[in-house]
Amino acid sequence: MNFKKVLLALVAFGAMLVTSCKTDEDGPIVPVNITVSSDYLEVDSVAGTYTVNLYSSTPWTAEIVVSNPWGDEEKNFEADPWISVSPLEGPAGADESDLTEITINVKENVSDSVKYQREVIIYFRSDNKIYATTTVHQMGGVLKPNGDTGPKAVTVAEFLAAEESNQWYRMSGKLTGLYNTEYGNFYIEDKTGEVLVYGLNLNATAGDKTFSQIGVGEGDNITIVARRGSYNGEPQANDAYYAPLKVTVAEFLAAPIDEDGQLYELTGTMEGLHNTEYGNFDITDESGSVYVYGLTVSPILGQSNDKSFSQTGYDNGDELTVVGTRGDYNGKAEVMGPAYAVRVKGGDTPDPEPEPDQPELTKATIAEVIAAEASDDVWYELTGTITDVQNTEFGNIVIEDETGSILVYGLTKEWNGGSNDKSYSEIGLREGDIVTLGGTRDEYNGEPQVGGTAFYISHVQGEAPEILDSDIEDFLAAEESEQWYRLTGKISNLSNTAYGNFDLVDDEGNSVYVYGLKVTSDAGSQTFSEIGLQEGDYVTLIGKRDSYNGEPQVGSAYYAALIVTVEEFLAAEPGDQLYHVTGTITNLNPSNYGNFDLVDETGSIYVYGLTSTPRIGMSNNQSFPELGYQEGDTVTLVGVRDEFNGDPQVGGPAYAVRPKAE
Repeated sequence: MNFKKVLLALVAFGAMLVTSCKTDEDGPIVPVNITVSSDYLEVDSVAGTYTVNLYSSTPWTAEIVVSNPWGDEEKNFEADPWISVSPLEGPAGADESDLTEITINVKENVSDSVKYQREVIIYFRSDNKIYATTTVHQMGGVLKPNGDTGPKAVTVAEFLAAEESNQWYRMSGKLTGLYNTEYGNFYIEDKTGEVLVYGLNLNATAGDKTFSQIGVGEGDNITIVARRGSYNGEPQANDAYYAPLKVTVAEFLAAPIDEDGQLYELTGTMEGLHNTEYGNFDITDESGSVYVYGLTVSPILGQSNDKSFSQTGYDNGDELTVVGTRGDYNGKAEVMGPAYAVRVKGGDTPDPEPEPDQPELTKATIAEVIAAEASDDVWYELTGTITDVQNTEFGNIVIEDETGSILVYGLTKEWNGGSNDKSYSEIGLREGDIVTLGGTRDEYNGEPQVGGTAFYISHVQGEAPEILDSDIEDFLAAEESEQWYRLTGKISNLSNTAYGNFDLVDDEGNSVYVYGLKVTSDAGSQTFSEIGLQEGDYVTLIGKRDSYNGEPQVGSAYYAALIVTVEEFLAAEPGDQLYHVTGTITNLNPSNYGNFDLVDETGSIYVYGLTSTPRIGMSNNQSFPELGYQEGDTVTLVGVRDEFNGDPQVGGPAYAVRPKAE
């Protein structure tokens, strides 16, 4: 097993003194060796149990310390620890093979801290102030207000004046400056001011990229719940979600009456309008009808009706969307608030401001950009080969030409005014491609970089990088380089199911640490779960020989097999590409080779052999019976696109990702 030694420079220097003739009042200081098998664990928000192995040449004790505590986090941890460690002390090991298994139990993260992620450092302290550490970082749970944190109704000005804290706020206003329709980045404006909303989700429990499900756009009235945040000192609304619940009339009628002022959004047809001053009418959809007790042109919830209904432009027979609370009058349900119209009728909605024109570009080499002064006003056209892709979400890449190399800090698929809309992955770039882009001369900590955010112009596809088939033993012996390797083994010690951190172990017991596994080469981090792999599964991956603190590991890894349906597999060309397919076993041949038809909702494909361990490119070892699969079972397999007499089939022979569950 590989170990990472966690010693501060000062400590290492102290250990060096220990090996000399230095003594203390009790006699010579004995050198101390203490190591831990993992210095960093990133775990999901759910409860879980994890283990690390510790060796110490002297007796040791463990201590849990909150990392970088914020507010009352340290006090809350002492009152209710979210992590426990066992054992908390131990004797000296006889030698480095005499390991103590440390069990780490983590509770579910339902905290509402300002970061909603949390972290502790476990100190394993030995003699002479020598220690090793394991940092445990737990991802956050669901973000939502509680009884102590709101939401509190405020104006934009009051929100801007608030401190950053756990407090949630409810704001209403007009949606302006919408520049990202995927995440929902825009400004909310009322009569007191405006503030940037950095992403808006459909509701308190919805994930990112749900903004489009809300159905609002530029110029609409909107109510949100958010926390006061900032970026580079500029205030913004963070962790925001849409305050109204989108309901049908029937669902609105079934809701409790005015529970905590909950807002509801209803869409229907205006009927029975009988008061054009205050805006009283029935709203009807396919599920029912309910009375709207007043409608205003903009949100004034909790205030008296300002008699602005006529400005909405609506009349009987029009379809409209309203937001209000669940009220009741003499036993009759009604929409109250007064309610407000999400948008005015027809062409009264102001047109969005036009995007600024694309800047004029000056052609330059990378060396010329590096030599230039940093400026937001001068834009350059650069062409270079992509040598490193650092972030596929924002498009952070390194490009190189014959004059030099520079980091491009963010690249979008087209000019959009200079903001990063996270569209890099839509371009389809990869390492080796020659890309032309527009950007500014920027810098960070004195290091030059391309900013702007840069935007894509064109590219020429580079040659696909060479991928060497390797076993783990040869991989460990290889030098660190940009060479790609294809490795196969079993997933062991899976420590992070978001990023995909685990040990890859082969049948001979050779092991190498995989520092993250992406679903495809151009996917973002934290896509491991999309593969569907788990502890004990066989996996074939592609990665580079890397290291951390001198210990070898697989870096920049991605899944070698493409996850496809049967229909997509049938459409592929025969070749060496691996495919990951899931389906039901039908027409199983009674032999030990594992020949059958694999069926999913898109089609059927013949599997010419399935083995219990990966043997692609080798003879079938007739190990199919070891898997335990039978006719009618669902199996996930990996194989190549092959054919026989013109008929497509899964060849290889294919291997099962996992045996049948008992």
